[in-house]
Amino acid sequence: MLQRVRYLAGQSVIYGLGTILTQGIAFFLIPLYTRYLTPDAYGILSITSAVSTVLLSIFSLGLPSAALRFYFDTSDEERKRAIIGTVWLTSCATSAGLTVVFLLCGPSLSHWAFPDVPFYPYLALALAITCFQTLRTLPMAFFRAREHPTRFVTFSTGTFLLTALLSILMVALMRLGARGALVARLIAYAISAVATTVLLLSYAKLDFRFRVAHAAILFGVPLVPAGLFAWMLRLSDRIVM
Repeated sequence: MLQRVRYLAGQSVIYGLGTILTQGIAFFLIPLYTRYLTPDAYGILSITSAVSTVLLSIFSLGLPSAALRFYFDTSDEERKRAIIGTVWLTSCATSAGLTVVFLLCGPSLSHWAFPDVPFYPYLALALAITCFQTLRTLPMAFFRAREHPTRFVTFSTGTFLLTALLSILMVALMRLGARGALVARLIAYAISAVATTVLLLSYAKLDFRFRVAHAAILFGVPLVPAGLFAWMLRLSDRIVM
C-alpha cells in the first residue's frame, strides 16, 4: 500500500512539474507578443486561439475519453490494442472530414462571425493547428492511461518550448506578426502530433471495428457540449471585467 502511494505521489510530482513548466513558457510568450505585435495582431491571435479551442472540442468528438472508457473495460490486451487502433482511425477520419468542411465553409462563416479577421491565412492556420491538436489528443490520453507521465510531460512541455523558440524566430527576428506566431504553433503541434502518433501506433492494432467506433462516438459526442460550456464558464469572468 505504501509503495503504491509513493508511486502515485511520484507521478503527481512529474505531472505537476510539467504543468508548471508549460505555464511558465506560456507566460514567457506574453511580453514577446506585447513587444513585437501590434494591438490588431494581438487581437487576431486571441480570436484564433478561441476558435481553435472551440474547434478542438468539436473535432475530438470526445473520442479520447471514449477510448479510455472502453480501454479499461477489458483486461484482454489484444482487445485493448484494437480499441485504441479503432478510435485512432475514427479520430483521423472525423478530423480530416471536418477540416475539409470548415475549409470549404470557413470563408463564408468567418466573414459573418469575424469580419475583421481574414480567413486566409489566420483562421485557416488556426484550423490546421486544431487538426494536429486533435491527432495529438488521443496519444496524450493514452500515455496517461498507460501510466507514462514522463512521456506525457516531455511532449507537452516540448511542444510549448518548441512553440516559444519558433515564436521568437518568426515574431521577434523575422517580424512575421500574428501569421508568424500561428505558423510557429502549427509547426510545433505538427511535429508533436507525428511523434506521439508514432509511439501510439507501436502499440495500437489498426483493425477497424465498426461496433467499437459506433460505441465510442455515442459515448463521446455528448461530452462535446460539456467541453464547450466549460470553456465558456472559464471565460465568463472577462464579461464582468
